[in-house]
Amino acid sequence: MAAGWAAYCQGKMQEALAQTKQALCIDPNLGEAFFQLAKVHIALNEVDNALPELGKAIERDPFFALKAGGDSDFQKNDDRLRGFLEAIRNEKYQQLMPKVLETLPKISSWAEYTVNGKCDLELHRMELFLRNGDKWSIMDLWDLLNFLKSLEFVRVQMPGKTIKHKESYQLEETYQEEVVVKPGGFFRKAVTEMQDRTRTVTKTRTVKKILPGKLVWVKKININTNSSGIIEEGEFYNGTVRRIMDYGAYVEIFPGKEGLVHISYLTMGLVKDVREVLNEGDKVLVKCLEINKQGRIKLSRKAGLEENLYGGQVITE
Repeated sequence: MAAGWAAYCQGKMQEALAQTKQALCIDPNLGEAFFQLAKVHIALNEVDNALPELGKAIERDPFFALKAGGDSDFQKNDDRLRGFLEAIRNEKYQQLMPKVLETLPKISSWAEYTVNGKCDLELHRMELFLRNGDKWSIMDLWDLLNFLKSLEFVRVQMPGKTIKHKESYQLEETYQEEVVVKPGGFFRKAVTEMQDRTRTVTKTRTVKKILPGKLVWVKKININTNSSGIIEEGEFYNGTVRRIMDYGAYVEIFPGKEGLVHISYLTMGLVKDVREVLNEGDKVLVKCLEINKQGRIKLSRKAGLEENLYGGQVITE
């Protein structure tokens, strides 16, 4: 790369092309090399060769679109450059539209059930895209596209609810009624006897009804399964509860490496007794919040529950 740039500055364009192509042989994803290659072709007045190389640079980093717009070599072919960048922008807009329409109901479901504020912001951004995304810049389109590529959703069965309600029902009951079996006369009393009768009565009762939980979408949590023993802040881990204390639970993530889940980070709501939530030996999903200067690890079970819809069951299909 440096040799190619030096040759370009000296006006040795063919040497600059050869050196820059060698750099790409070493690293085919080097966006700066594609941009440099485009500059050399522009200097040689080979616009048709320059623009595809610029497109490859922009694919790797949309910043190169801005860089080309402010570059004096590219400004000499401003009309061609503007048309080329507009074509790229329109292409990305067309790519984004079906992805946004597919993702929008999923992220809406996630936003409804989780307390993660970031999904609300992203939901708002996608709604803005649907309104005027055709006017967005290449940088904004690329940013949203990369975000959508990073998302992975799973279907979750939310816990069911038990409700109580009153219902009416009919019941046949037996009762006794005095019946005249021999009518009375002027000089005698009527003869009666008690006979069984049935009648239908309406009563009410309280019954329980189980409502199945909703099927919703939730962002898949990427759990760190690296067995290197290195714990990183912001990562999710599967761990095992080793000790229960009054102030929290110690969770082992790797053999010999454990962190504290403080009682305030066990679950949503107030917890008075850690043993109401966890027991020794329980498998838990935790997030590493902080590793302080002394190497103490601060974990949160609550963060995992917030991301994973309060413990809903993942549905595999």
